[in-house]
Amino acid sequence: MHRFTPALLITLTTFGLALATPAPTATAQAATWHKGTPKIIRGKWRGTTHKVKQIHYQGHADLLIKAKSITNNPALPPRDPDYSTKLHYKKTGKKTYTIKGRQYNNASAKGVKITFKIKVYSHHKLHFKIMHDGRTDNNGIFHRA
Repeated sequence: MHRFTPALLITLTTFGLALATPAPTATAQAATWHKGTPKIIRGKWRGTTHKVKQIHYQGHADLLIKAKSITNNPALPPRDPDYSTKLHYKKTGKKTYTIKGRQYNNASAKGVKITFKIKVYSHHKLHFKIMHDGRTDNNGIFHRA
């Protein structure tokens, strides 16, 4: 029969507790990129009306956000729609999303990189902004159409 000395008993107990205790997990993780667009922003959206007195024109921007694409029509002429695909998004705030993708309208075969920032106010209202875009009629408040 084996005799357990107090030192051996303490060593075995410590070793057993070390095996039974799970490894600590990281509590803070960076936001991850997901394919496509967030479900909350998908659908048809209509922007606020823009008026141009010099040419007697008024119009509104339109958005069509699908699972894997975004089509946006600017409010003012020329109203050529921009089509973006290969989208990835990440949540950058409580209700704020950054979406990156590529536009192939009048671009090379590889397309042009594009970034959108979207702030969701409610299920029926959001703020849409195209980063590094010179046109201001593409950006602003949109309501679900």
